[in-house]
Amino acid sequence: MRCLFIGLAVALVSGCDSSSTGAPSIVEREGEPPVVVHSPDDRALTDAIADARRSVDDFISELPRLRADGAYVSVKAPVPAAGGIEHIWLADLDYRAGTFHGALGNEPLSGEHSLGDPYSIAAHEISDWMAVRGEELYGGFTIFVARDELDSAQR
Repeated sequence: MRCLFIGLAVALVSGCDSSSTGAPSIVEREGEPPVVVHSPDDRALTDAIADARRSVDDFISELPRLRADGAYVSVKAPVPAAGGIEHIWLADLDYRAGTFHGALGNEPLSGEHSLGDPYSIAAHEISDWMAVRGEELYGGFTIFVARDELDSAQR
């Protein structure tokens, strides 16, 4: 499993807006992490999602050890939203028979879902995974794509 060091694990949410073109935009919301809105064909984001999907089996095999070590674990799920897809981290993660189960960890910008709603996603359909142990972040591929779009104050 690939380990990346980060001083503070930022819980960014990403969205794909079919009407979005060019550079990603940032949506600030009080009490919620910023949402970085990318176009659906954003190369950096699609590459990060592909990396996460390629390595999700490693994450799954390490889940028991990560949990035993007290690590925070989550997967990011592509959730249907008005005008596109919003990628939202799942809280209270459980994994059974090829499927991750959890609750939406952020309030979506739009659509029929809400913060805390139960949500399930097949392992091969996730858009990211992460484990945070102390100050070490494992995975979190899309976090770095979104983080690169923030200015220093937002980071």
